[in-house]
Amino acid sequence: MTKEELAAKLSGREYPFKMNVGEITEAKESGLAILYGASDDLLEFAGAIYDEVGANDGTTVHVTPGGKIIETMESPCDSDHRDRCEYFTAWLKTQKTFRVDADWCPKEPKCSWLITATVPGAAFDIMEDGELFCRGLVIDLNEVKTVLN
Repeated sequence: MTKEELAAKLSGREYPFKMNVGEITEAKESGLAILYGASDDLLEFAGAIYDEVGANDGTTVHVTPGGKIIETMESPCDSDHRDRCEYFTAWLKTQKTFRVDADWCPKEPKCSWLITATVPGAAFDIMEDGELFCRGLVIDLNEVKTVLN
């Protein structure tokens, strides 16, 4: 299954967003990670990555080609944390990662969540009462490994 095929299959589902075990297993076996926003404070990962990240008011995370999530630091650059910020920023530049942004209430499109990444992905829409709730993303980690290596 390709990321585009999976995104087409998922698009249009109602919130709360659900997938069956077979879909999750097939995504995992195909190396596909499904990213979407849930509630008002979560970035969810399913398939080849299974995790969730707190995303109150949105968040940015970095992900390795193998699917490890590296969360950015909360307020890392204030005066109390300047050393950690500089170390983290320098360290992150040495890592092969891609960035995922979970934007809460973006200006466009009008929805609760917009998930974007710095690698190619296939978008899908989660609806709530006929309105766009979340524009999620399916990413092929096999493709990412090729792009980042």
